Amino acid sequence: MEILINGNPELVSADPGTPVVRIVEQLRRWLRDQGLVVSQAELDGGAVDLERLDGLGGSLVDAYRRLTITAAAPERLALEVIRGLVEMLARLADNMRQAARMVQEGRVAQGLERFRGGIEGWSVLQDSLARVGRLLGLDLGGFQGPSGPLGARMAHLGGILARTQEAIQHADAVAMGDLLEYELVPLAEEWSKTLGFLHDHVVSCIAPDEPPAPAHGVAVKQ
Repeated sequence: MEILINGNPELVSADPGTPVVRIVEQLRRWLRDQGLVVSQAELDGGAVDLERLDGLGGSLVDAYRRLTITAAAPERLALEVIRGLVEMLARLADNMRQAARMVQEGRVAQGLERFRGGIEGWSVLQDSLARVGRLLGLDLGGFQGPSGPLGARMAHLGGILARTQEAIQHADAVAMGDLLEYELVPLAEEWSKTLGFLHDHVVSCIAPDEPPAPAHGVAVKQ
């Protein structure tokens, strides 16, 4: 099985007859030593989660042609996640505005559907921030953003979402419209600024690009 890391086939090799799971474990250790984490992996062209390999069982490398891995410094992956969140929040704010307008115009059912579609965005925000924290090795709850600690702002967001869900359950169109327009839209804009602040902080912690450390001769062999 050929192993490509960031397009380079010469960094790592695997002996025939080796279990794929063992190779992946050694690859993860090697990447960690290089200060890298996996952002994407494909096995014979299909996406694979290197953290969950139960489905491969005792498969040997002989059964596959190519393992392709894209890896990067964790700080740079964190920046990619943050940039994606900023773009998502711009769409989410627009989604909330449209939902509020629909409710105010009496199109409550349409507004509800639009709002429910946006709920997933808020969940993505929470999950993605947790991933950023893991990548950076930081407890982001204590990170001081422009509007206060991120943990406190996340708790505030949870409270607003709970109130909005309650308004939905009671079919309170007035309360729902107010929450959407005066709470959730400003929150989306606030979080966009907060993430911009976090982005700049991460950038300030990253050293300028340097040539990768020589990796010739590194082989994953048994």
